[in-house]
Amino acid sequence: MDVYCTRPHCFQPVNRFIDLDNRRTVKTIEQKHCESCGMPLILGGRYIPQTPIERGGFGATYRAIDRYTPTLRPCVVKQFQPAGTLSISQLHKAQILFEREAHALENLGNPHPQIPDLFAYFELEVPPLREGAPDDRFFYLVQEFIDGITMGEELERRGAFPEADVREIAIEILQILQFVHDRDNIHRDIKPSNIMRRSDGLLYLLDFGAVKQVSQGSDTRFSTGIYSMGFAPPEQMNGGQVYPATDLFALAVTALTLLTDRDPAELFDSYNSKWRWNEIPVSGDFKATLQKMLQPVPSDRFNSAAATLTALGRLPALPSQTLLSPALPIASAKLPPPHFSNTFPTTFPQTDHLTQPPPDFDSHFTDQHPTDRHPTTQHIANQHTGLFSDRQRSRLLMLLRAGFFGFEVAVLGTIVSGVLGVSQASVIVWGLIVVLFLLTIVTRAIDGWDFPLVAGATLAFAIAMRVFGLGLNLPLLKVLAIAILGWASAIAVACFYRLVRKVWRLRSRWRFR
Repeated sequence: MDVYCTRPHCFQPVNRFIDLDNRRTVKTIEQKHCESCGMPLILGGRYIPQTPIERGGFGATYRAIDRYTPTLRPCVVKQFQPAGTLSISQLHKAQILFEREAHALENLGNPHPQIPDLFAYFELEVPPLREGAPDDRFFYLVQEFIDGITMGEELERRGAFPEADVREIAIEILQILQFVHDRDNIHRDIKPSNIMRRSDGLLYLLDFGAVKQVSQGSDTRFSTGIYSMGFAPPEQMNGGQVYPATDLFALAVTALTLLTDRDPAELFDSYNSKWRWNEIPVSGDFKATLQKMLQPVPSDRFNSAAATLTALGRLPALPSQTLLSPALPIASAKLPPPHFSNTFPTTFPQTDHLTQPPPDFDSHFTDQHPTDRHPTTQHIANQHTGLFSDRQRSRLLMLLRAGFFGFEVAVLGTIVSGVLGVSQASVIVWGLIVVLFLLTIVTRAIDGWDFPLVAGATLAFAIAMRVFGLGLNLPLLKVLAIAILGWASAIAVACFYRLVRKVWRLRSRWRFR
């Protein structure tokens, strides 16, 4: 079994333990330590991380197993590990948000079937890597693993959704939001990447790292500057008070995104401060409902998810159906300033909170007072996490996969033809190689840093064959030229495919209009 080390900057985080291939050993062994850095690998004595899912400025997410369940139940481990570029105040707020997410999942997820369950929340203190340094402190949150894809991923795969599908998604999320709001909580980060469709079709609302409790006694005059650009309403971007209507606005923007497969900024006319409804394929009562949800002033929107459901012709759930157990107060998290050792990562992109797989790190976190920010400058800044937005990263990754495929097919084609000559056998072998690499890319068996490593190894093998006279007689420059040509051709085909898809969608929109 492979076990992944969760210490930041571990040089060899993947640990292979043959004895853990035995299920009895997995359940009974006391502990395992990283062979590179000595970090305890079985977290909380129970959870075994196996593969990383995502890493950001405030933490990392891992897929893990629970060794104390009969089926070694899969789960998600989120580790709080903020980047060293944050101020002490921001670090303190980040830890509060992380702890608040744990409380929210316990209060909301455990009693509701469409919010991930909380399994555990704990702190781990371990010896440092450097002698004389203080112990490293790590905070972990363990939650239910949802086997499915987010609406953002589904949108990337299938393109714009039909109106009927978006309507049903909106209704299902409104029913979840009614439960959340009835318990005096505001999600504050509704967007396609935080809605996941499980393999059986059930929708989940994810990522409660930005949740805010608005019960009596809490200070709701101002909201922490945390939001996702394009989906947040004006009151949230200005750092003002948030309401249930705040989530309704974000859900409506999510619906427009699914309907059009376009970024919210493309659908909003900032000059006239209105949405481009003539470019959005929606009609009837659903359009009227979305228009009301998107009013810039909170009081002009629906005052609750239940009222929105009624407008869509669906009866809202009764309180007895939504409050499945007594509400537990989310901790105010009045914590002492946390201690962070210098072993925390300093190069990860800054983000406001962790996310469920596949996670998304586009939200903002700022230490400024609301009155210090101007909404216009916020839009101009458009501070995405890192250099690219979610969709840009997704498209770049698609091009990277395409380029890798073309490169490998071209190089391996020269190797096969050099060894077997141009014959029927070489064509069959080359065809099998093409199928193999398609499978490895589709199943993500090769991904991320695997691309340059595998490509480099393949090119090095071809060069070695040429140098040592092992059947490849082409000049090295010609081998490299063929590889580059294959890489460029695959990217060109991928770009042409995306262009055809886009033209087809535009054609559908024009026909609708």
